[in-house]
Amino acid sequence: MGLNAVEVNIQDLPVTPTLVWNGTPLFGVDDGVKLLDYCKVNGIAVLGIEGFNIQGCKRVPDMDCIVDFSASLNEVGFAAKSIGASRVVIDGMAGSDVMMEFLLVRALRKRGQKKDRKRGPEKGDSRKREKGEKKGTDLFSK
Repeated sequence: MGLNAVEVNIQDLPVTPTLVWNGTPLFGVDDGVKLLDYCKVNGIAVLGIEGFNIQGCKRVPDMDCIVDFSASLNEVGFAAKSIGASRVVIDGMAGSDVMMEFLLVRALRKRGQKKDRKRGPEKGDSRKREKGEKKGTDLFSK
């Protein structure tokens, strides 16, 4: 399988980085969580994270905060899985001064692939609806 995603430019998102280092948006732990929350709601996946410590005027890689999810890109549910795993990594960095650079992608559908949709009742569903319940609604979602 080939790459089925396109890179998302963080600078185009309505999420503010903690700081911008030579044009690269970097996120502290709290701002990284906000970024992940935005990505989760908007179907954006995390392809990778690189953590850095700022020492004077140098950006030093934090080897405990480097993640590459590219091997899993074509798995079903990749976006949600990458957000969940990224959250675990970020939660592990709580209390540190690590700054993180994110590589974000949006999955592309292959030609002919249908969008995932939640299914309502099957055609011919003859169950009796509650008073005021609209066709296609689920009793458990109230």
